[in-house]
Amino acid sequence: MLERYSAWLRNQCKTVVEQKQLVAGYVQVFPEFRADGNLRVRVKEALDELAQSGVVRLPVGKGGWDVYGAPRLPLWVSVVREKVVKPDYSGVNWLPELSFATKVLRGAQLEKLKVLNQFLIENRRSLMVVVPYRERALEIFGDEKAFDGAVKGDMLYGKIPLSVICACNPEPPLAREDFDGAHGPLLVLENHHTFWSMLQWNRVALRYRSIGYGSGNTILKSARAILDAIERSGATYAEYFGDLDPAGVNIAATLSKSLQAAGGTGLKPATTFYQWMLRNGLRKQLGEDKRALVETSIDWFEPPLGEDVRLLFADQKWIAQESLSLKVLHTQDFAYCQDLDPFSQL
Repeated sequence: MLERYSAWLRNQCKTVVEQKQLVAGYVQVFPEFRADGNLRVRVKEALDELAQSGVVRLPVGKGGWDVYGAPRLPLWVSVVREKVVKPDYSGVNWLPELSFATKVLRGAQLEKLKVLNQFLIENRRSLMVVVPYRERALEIFGDEKAFDGAVKGDMLYGKIPLSVICACNPEPPLAREDFDGAHGPLLVLENHHTFWSMLQWNRVALRYRSIGYGSGNTILKSARAILDAIERSGATYAEYFGDLDPAGVNIAATLSKSLQAAGGTGLKPATTFYQWMLRNGLRKQLGEDKRALVETSIDWFEPPLGEDVRLLFADQKWIAQESLSLKVLHTQDFAYCQDLDPFSQL
């Protein structure tokens, strides 16, 4: 009968449980005794029995007990916590790729590494098909999210190449629309409102061979998807258009470096759009949350455009890409011409 009261005590956050909580907990567990005239007797008997079985420790000395009342109840008890026996990993024969596990202190991570180690011992020779790491996690742990937060780039826990478990970290896809009859670059966008407007405009203007969209900072993981889009669409290269604020410029500059690291040509600014923004866009005050900028990011723009952007930020201003609205696109002459193609003279 006292198992429920014992469980209630062990579930308390604090080791020391005061008298008021002791009585309230007893009534919570045994509501049938709420109006019982012998409630104090029942609580005292329960605590005595739990003390004898090692669940709680009663106070030593008169100062820890009621002065009045019959029977006297303890002013507090100490809950005896069960000692958690830590697993012993000293006997694990770690594979060379997982040898760093001997220095890992976190038990939860060690347990995952132990399971992973055993999985590789038993299955390495049969791992023939590269699969997304969530599919491999489900196979190993029965939990597709077991590696979430542990994968960065192509590394697991910063130590194990995903290739060790015959897995990969798929890039977020680049949604895009190709335009028959159009030539020229692929335009990359990270705002789906601007993406929608550009699609409507380009169906008539045909400035871009293809227009692609990736969400916010997620697009920074899509370098290979962009290179694939260039190849599949037949675009000549890739341009980027986004907010004229430090974060937006940093996204573009970082993504450009990622394209080059992946073996492609760097991302080019959609120069005519940015020029129009600087001449006509609504300038807004640059808040504290938008001021952080790696100075070299501005170098992504070629002169004199880069200097104009630098002056914009120096004036603590920024321009949202929505300034270049569908209405503006339809009323301005942004038709593609080869003079704007940085590769047309190669």
